[in-house]
Amino acid sequence: MLFKYFTVQTANEVLPAVIQKYENIKKQKMEVIKAEQQLQITLSDNNTFEEYVVLKQKLNEELSKFYKTLKDLTKKFGSVGKKAKQK
Repeated sequence: MLFKYFTVQTANEVLPAVIQKYENIKKQKMEVIKAEQQLQITLSDNNTFEEYVVLKQKLNEELSKFYKTLKDLTKKFGSVGKKAKQK
């Protein structure tokens, strides 16, 4: 695994992009929470299995988007606070 190191100047240059990616992650997290809530309501309201499956698929899609967004952030900008492994 490669680790990226930034100077203060380069960190300041990429900071707006990091902030934007972070905001996207927060939005995606809210979508996941909404989908989970909809699924819980469906379960408690004794809706049909078909409705459950549709909402479960939506939840899975939102989770996939969330993890992809998170992966994109860490792939592009590295992980904060991790040290490189010594071989």
